[in-house]
Amino acid sequence: MKQFSPLWTAAIFVAATMTPALAQQAQPASANASAPPAKVESKPAQDVKAVGEHEVVGTVTRINHTTGHLDLATKAATLKLHFSPAAIEHLKSGDRISVQLAYVNGLPPKATGTATDSKNEIGEHWMTGRITGINHRTGLMSLKTEEGTLRLSFPADSIRDLKRGNETSVQMSYSKTA
Repeated sequence: MKQFSPLWTAAIFVAATMTPALAQQAQPASANASAPPAKVESKPAQDVKAVGEHEVVGTVTRINHTTGHLDLATKAATLKLHFSPAAIEHLKSGDRISVQLAYVNGLPPKATGTATDSKNEIGEHWMTGRITGINHRTGLMSLKTEEGTLRLSFPADSIRDLKRGNETSVQMSYSKTA
């Protein structure tokens, strides 16, 4: 009978004793029902701070209740905005509204909340798109979204780091004014 070397004997012993333990660890949780579920640690949602938070007051000059688009004449320029059709169903041309705007560079944060935390805001939502035009002197920005191109106004110093082609998400809501 052929004898095994002590090294082979040790290797076979380790393999024989470790294989059942490794096989048990590799089994899916459903196959090992008696084991407690693995603890999964979740990180809190990244806290993203919106930039350029401000309020713009103006008069609705055009409104499309089907698409949700509206034009808002302000002191600085006529803005092109979008809300859900349900959020603007009670608006009409000539209404004065106050629009709250803010943005983040990139995709919107997972956690929602309004830029100004006002309880009277209507239609609060995020829209993501690419900047197609930006005027760092006036603060005007064009943002091409799936719903169309928006024309937005921000404080000029808040958009100084943005440039054409950036993916940006805008948060907006509105409230009626007297």
